[in-house]
Amino acid sequence: MPHVRSRADVSRSFLRPHGRLIDGIRSSRSSWAESRAPSRCHRARPISRSRWSAPNRVGWSLRSWTDYTLGLYASSAYADAHGLPQDAEQLKGHRRIGYVEDLIFSQSLNFTGEVMRNWNAGFEISSATGQTEAVRSGAGIGILHNYIARQYPDLVRVMPATAIQRSYWTIFHESARELARIRIVADFLHEIVKEARGIW
Repeated sequence: MPHVRSRADVSRSFLRPHGRLIDGIRSSRSSWAESRAPSRCHRARPISRSRWSAPNRVGWSLRSWTDYTLGLYASSAYADAHGLPQDAEQLKGHRRIGYVEDLIFSQSLNFTGEVMRNWNAGFEISSATGQTEAVRSGAGIGILHNYIARQYPDLVRVMPATAIQRSYWTIFHESARELARIRIVADFLHEIVKEARGIW
């Protein structure tokens, strides 16, 4: 049985399981799990996983999905009430939303340092989905995945010249490289990412 583990933000906003994947898997069962933190993949239960950065460990096969971008966003209601900053200096005067610092388990998730040295979020949330909802509610300005934010017309881009780039990867153990069910999942993921290339 193949087990697919994906980033929670990717799973909820893009990688919804559907028939094209299930039809391609000949085994009777498959599982799909969301993950916020890295987990170990036991060799007896091969797992295809999505990642936001390339692993540097021996024994793992990886394949790049796509680069994706993030930007600064506010709700239209927040913009009407408080205006929008034009640069990082003006951004200091606005409420900011970010990750819970103690729960940032990968430096690749530390987006804020690429915008300003001391982000000092007034509202910290541990998930990208939660941050998106907080920004939509007017709680402040946050750094959101563009492919998520584009789904909501009530969000407006802030300082549009500021863009952050990251990458998604598929990773599986070398021992699972030749397993047909793993190849089916990996090929499916890359196929749908390629079809949606314009959203990233």
